[in-house]
Amino acid sequence: MLSKEEVSEIISYCGFHKVNRSDRLQELGISHWNFYKSRRHHLKAEKCIRPK
Repeated sequence: MLSKEEVSEIISYCGFHKVNRSDRLQELGISHWNFYKSRRHHLKAEKCIRPK
């Protein structure tokens, strides 16, 4: 599983450099499944921690 920082870095890199996320994942050798599973995990964890 990717760390929260790794997921965030990939998302910001793609936005800044206008690179397709799937192309960047392929460059890094990261599977789409692994990236999106990690992203979903961190989003759920963050949602549970936030006070309402």
